[in-house]
Amino acid sequence: MPDQPLTATPTRRVRPERVGLAVLAVLALGTLCLRAASALPQPSAAPPVAATKPPVLARKPQTQPPQPLTMTHTPGSALSLGVTLDRGAVTRGGDGLVRMEVAIKADDNAAGTQVDSDFVVVLDRSGSMFGERLAQAQSSVIALLESLSPRDRFGLVSYDDTAQVLVPLSAADDAARLRWRKLVSEIAVGGSTNMSDGLDRGLALLQGARQSGRAGRLILLSDGHANTGDATPEGLRARGRRAAQHELVVSTVGIGNGFNEYLMTQIADAGTGNYHYLSDSSQLAAILDRELSSTRSTVASGVGVRIAHAGGVQVIDAAGYPLTSDASGTSFQVGSLFAGQERRVWVSLRVPAEREAELSLGKVELAYTEAGQRKHTETDRALAVRCVNDDDAALASIDKGAWERAVAQEEWGRVREQVARAVHEGKREAAIQSLNTYRTQYSTLNAKLGSAAVDGSLNESKTLEQQVLDAFRGADQAGKQNVFSKEQQAKGRKFRRIGSEKLSAGF
Repeated sequence: MPDQPLTATPTRRVRPERVGLAVLAVLALGTLCLRAASALPQPSAAPPVAATKPPVLARKPQTQPPQPLTMTHTPGSALSLGVTLDRGAVTRGGDGLVRMEVAIKADDNAAGTQVDSDFVVVLDRSGSMFGERLAQAQSSVIALLESLSPRDRFGLVSYDDTAQVLVPLSAADDAARLRWRKLVSEIAVGGSTNMSDGLDRGLALLQGARQSGRAGRLILLSDGHANTGDATPEGLRARGRRAAQHELVVSTVGIGNGFNEYLMTQIADAGTGNYHYLSDSSQLAAILDRELSSTRSTVASGVGVRIAHAGGVQVIDAAGYPLTSDASGTSFQVGSLFAGQERRVWVSLRVPAEREAELSLGKVELAYTEAGQRKHTETDRALAVRCVNDDDAALASIDKGAWERAVAQEEWGRVREQVARAVHEGKREAAIQSLNTYRTQYSTLNAKLGSAAVDGSLNESKTLEQQVLDAFRGADQAGKQNVFSKEQQAKGRKFRRIGSEKLSAGF
């Protein structure tokens, strides 16, 4: 089909009045749409940003771990004192338990210097010492004599039904030591065990010849139960306290498995000395040598700790040391310190946890005799914890290092002693319950804190539980329970008395 020629389309003229009508129609339609939209439910309009207020949040208590242990040193003194807490806060409504580590350090600049010593041995020669035990004790005392110098004074008391002073306290010169060896070799076994008479005569030797500047120590050796004289625990403990009041030290050595380990421990605690358990007497010579070495290197005696706590705060334990309390505070005695020695004692306190507050624990004070003069040191700041209403805040306040020492040393040692005592009394279920309570109390918390030392003690508690069960099975249960009790009680005490013993006789 051929192309058609293009032709122009005629232009149509729009009238102005029609344009106006169209605009009016559009405007009318828009108004109708706006009215319809306004009739629909509208979402709430957000307020302007400037008018928005931040939500009010409850403020958590600002708890911090307690300050690390720093040692306070009084110029001119040989001792330094340091204190730290295992936490900075307790939870409201909780048990309110706080542990305080008290560290007492003796300068080691006098480690090569010996002080004049008074050393008295009180030796059990009752019938149960017959044979190897007495022979070993005799050879150990003779070996001790060889270690004495003319600056040392030595005394010896033996006891069975009654006590006898074999060697009055006197200087250990060559001629004297020769005589004493003969006296020791002639000791023979006797009858019963009059421990109180032995202690009385031994203490009388030390007190009657007391001289300023000399360090005095009594070593009580026994393999049996006190069964004549004043055999009461109260009476024997009182003799230990009497020694401490005169700044003398009483250490005890239990040999074999026939003695009362709890009584021997209590005498040593009251006398601020050491307790040693020897299943046999082969290590006795080494024990005597270390005790003599500790005495010779004494730099401070009559060392006592006092916690001047605020109202409502209770001191419930200090590593098992006897406590003395009054309205102004609580004190305990730790005895003498030798050059370079560092004693660490965990003190357990209970603080009021009924309401949120700052709780003052007061200051820690140290009193002691050095070079014949009574001296005093105290912490440079008062200690405090907070009672908070937030478990996370209390958890964040725990000093992990201090806490694990408190749990893996002090608390685990206390539990071992508790288990030992329960087995000694034939209470198997009570012993198992103590171990279960320890695991329950610390497993969950340690899952958050992650202490390898506490994990180790928790695992050890399972092994100890099996040993408890074994002690109540099979033949000779009484014998197995007796040995278990002595071993665990001694181990538990060592856990709680860090630094209390000299590990070698060298200076």
